[in-house]
Amino acid sequence: MIRGNVLKPKILSPLGLLNRGHRFLESAITLGGSRSDAYAQFHPVPHYLIGHAIELLLKAYLSAEGTPERRLRKLNHDLDELLRSADDAGLGAHVSLSVTDRGSVEFLNTHYSTKQLEYTTLSAGETRLVSYQDLPYLEEVASKLYDGLRGHCLAKTKEQREVERGIDSDTDSQE
Repeated sequence: MIRGNVLKPKILSPLGLLNRGHRFLESAITLGGSRSDAYAQFHPVPHYLIGHAIELLLKAYLSAEGTPERRLRKLNHDLDELLRSADDAGLGAHVSLSVTDRGSVEFLNTHYSTKQLEYTTLSAGETRLVSYQDLPYLEEVASKLYDGLRGHCLAKTKEQREVERGIDSDTDSQE
């Protein structure tokens, strides 16, 4: 029972999401970088890991900007929609993504958001999974996101924790 308290939308830890996204990126690099055989050329696991890393990194930024957990969940696994939402929230002030970077995320999204990287089935006319040679480029895009957002997410997480503890830094600095 809640007495006198107004429920606030739950905000996920930007730093927690960012760090988890970075772990997925590191796993993709480890797995993708260790394989050079023909099988690895179309192996979906590193692509899935990078897709998930990008998803979490963009959600980290959105969380840092105050997007509630409920809204993040509604954005689902759609990297295009996450990138649009992040752009609308001011992503460009922290990370500069080229047209090629964005196109790479968009192409990955056609496979990631539809779960084709997890449940591989291709119908007539569908595009095949991005090739293994594209992994270093996708890794670079995810690394740009991580590097550009790390400081911002750390600062916003600290601010959130202060608010949760009832510390008003403006009031403290005036005393």
